[in-house]
Amino acid sequence: MIPDSLKKPPTISVRPAEVSQLDEFMKGVPSLPGSDGSIQVSFSKRQWDLINTIISTFLWIINLLSIRKVGIGIIRKVLKITLTPISPPKNSGDELNPDSIGNSDKEITIPEIDDGLIVPNNSDNGDGANAPQVDLPVKKPIPRPNHNGRRNSDDLRVMNFKDHGHPEINAGDRCLVKRCRGRVYPFLRDGKPREVITFDFTPPFQATVHRMNDLRCNFCFRVYKAPFSDDLIKNGATKGRYLYPAQAALVILHYGMGFPMYRMDQFQSMAGERFPESTQFSILERVADFFKRYTEAMVKNAANGFLVQGDDVSSRIQDLIPELRERRSNGQLVLREGVHTSLLISTTAEGNLIPILKTGLNHFGELLDEVLSKRLPGLLPPHLVCDGSKVNQTFVLDPIKGGCWEHLREYFIKAKKNFPTEGEFFVSLIKKIFEFDRNTHSMSAEKRLEYLKEFGLPLVEKIKNKVDELLINKKALPKSELGQALLYFDGQYKNLTMPFEYPGIPIHNNLSEWCTYLMVRYLVNSKQFKNNVGAAIGDTLIMVILFSYLSSVNPYEHILYCLRHREEFKKNPEDFFPWKLRGKVGAVPEHKQMRFW
Repeated sequence: MIPDSLKKPPTISVRPAEVSQLDEFMKGVPSLPGSDGSIQVSFSKRQWDLINTIISTFLWIINLLSIRKVGIGIIRKVLKITLTPISPPKNSGDELNPDSIGNSDKEITIPEIDDGLIVPNNSDNGDGANAPQVDLPVKKPIPRPNHNGRRNSDDLRVMNFKDHGHPEINAGDRCLVKRCRGRVYPFLRDGKPREVITFDFTPPFQATVHRMNDLRCNFCFRVYKAPFSDDLIKNGATKGRYLYPAQAALVILHYGMGFPMYRMDQFQSMAGERFPESTQFSILERVADFFKRYTEAMVKNAANGFLVQGDDVSSRIQDLIPELRERRSNGQLVLREGVHTSLLISTTAEGNLIPILKTGLNHFGELLDEVLSKRLPGLLPPHLVCDGSKVNQTFVLDPIKGGCWEHLREYFIKAKKNFPTEGEFFVSLIKKIFEFDRNTHSMSAEKRLEYLKEFGLPLVEKIKNKVDELLINKKALPKSELGQALLYFDGQYKNLTMPFEYPGIPIHNNLSEWCTYLMVRYLVNSKQFKNNVGAAIGDTLIMVILFSYLSSVNPYEHILYCLRHREEFKKNPEDFFPWKLRGKVGAVPEHKQMRFW
C-alpha cells in the first residue's frame, strides 16, 4: 500500500491569470461568522479545486523531500515541467521585471505521476532505515573541479596540433544549401576552433632516420654536409645517436619508476624497435659519469648542514664479497655480509634538502662519519635525527641527537594488542603531540619551540610519569610488547625531548623513511645490483632524482637541462642545484610530491 502522504496529487489545468484572480478574491472576499463562531468563506467549485490541488501538490513535495534527498531539478523532471525561456529586454537600458515572469496566458498542467514511481517498504521502524523509497530518475553527476580526469587542451603540456578542414567547402565559399545566398566563414568558440583531443601510442624510445642531403662538387669533389637543425644539436644529435631526452627518460624510467631493463627491452620489441639491456646500461653509465662531480658537490654541501636525518634499507649486490670489519656497536671484528642502502638527508641553513646515498657493507652511521669528515672547521655540531639503533651513532662529531616519536608510536601500537588500556593511553598522547607539531609548520623555528614547550612538553612529562610508574611496579615483562616500548622510551628519553629544547629539530624521522621507498621500489622490480659498479651508478642517479623531488623540481626536466648545458655544468656543477633552477625547469605538482610508491 502506498501511504496517503505519498499518493499522487490530483491533476488540474490552470492558467496563471486564475491564480492572480484567486489571490485578489482571497483579499476581498466577504467573511461570514458561522453558528459555531468560526469564519466561513464562500468559494466556487473551481476555486476549491484549485486550492485543493495546490495544497495537495505542496504536501506531496514536502513528504517526498522528507524521505529522500531530492533536488528541484529532479522534481521538475518528475512533474514534466518545462522551463519557459525569458526574452532579454529589447532596450539595453530596460531592466528585467521579475514580477512579469510567468504571467502569461499559457496553461500549466500538473500531469499525473506513474503509480510505479513511489515504492514504499512494508515496514518502518521509525529510524528511517526502512522508510519508503522513491525511484526517481537518476540525476547526472556534476563534474568535479578536476573534470574527473578529463582535460582541456590548455591542461596538456606536451601536445601536437593538427588542423582539419571540410573536404567540400573552404572559408569564403558559397553555402552549399540550395537557395542560400550566404558565404561560410570560420566558426570560432571563445576565439578558438572546435577542438577534439585524441591520445595515440608511440614506444618510449622511437628511432628517427634523418636523411642528410649532402652536396658534392663534380669538379673538385668537395662535399658540403647538411647540418642538423638547432633543436637536434641542442638535444645532443652530434654527440651520439641517443639524444638527451631519451637519456633523461631512461634514467627516470629505470631508477625513478623502477622499470627493469629486460622488461623495457621486451616492451620495445613488441613495438618493433629493440632496446637491448647492454645498450641501456651503457647509457646509464655515461649519464652517471656525467653527474659524478655533481654528487661530489652535493656531499660537500651536505656536510655543512645544520640538521641531518637518515636511515638504512636492506639491499642486495649479487657479486659482493663479505669483508672483515669492526662492528660499530662494540668494535668486535666480524665478517660483514649484510648489504644496506644508507640514506642521509642534510638540511642547509637556507632550508634546502640534500640527499646522499651509499649502497654496500655499511650502515647509516658509517655514511654519517664519511660525510661529516668533510665538514668545515669551526662550525657547530649538527642536529641529528634518527632511530635509536647503535649502528647509527657517529664517532666523528658529537651532534645534538634527537629521537623519533614515530618509532615510539609504533612500539605502543604493537603493545595495544595485549595491553589495550596502557597502549591506548600512550598512543592518544603521542597523537596529540603530532597534532601540536602539525600546527607549527608555518611558524619560525623560535616560535615553534615556544609553542611545543607550552603545549607539547606537558604531554611528554605525562608520558614520562606513566612510564616510570609502570617500570617501578613491573607491570610488564621486559620482552613483552609493552615492556619493549617502555624500555625504548626510557632509553631514548633525552633524545626524544630534544625537539622541545632546541629550535629546528623535527620530532620524527619520517622524511628519510619516505625517501627510502624510492630505493625499495627499484629493488622490488629489479631485485638486485649486479656488482659494486652497478650499485654506484644507481646511487648516483637516484641521488639526482631524489634531489629534484626534495626541491619540488621536475626530475626529468632537471636532468635534461643539465645534459643540454654540458659545458657550463662541467665548470660549476653547484649552479645546477635544483633550487637554483626554479623557474627554468618545471615544478613537481603539489599532490605528486614524495609519491615514490
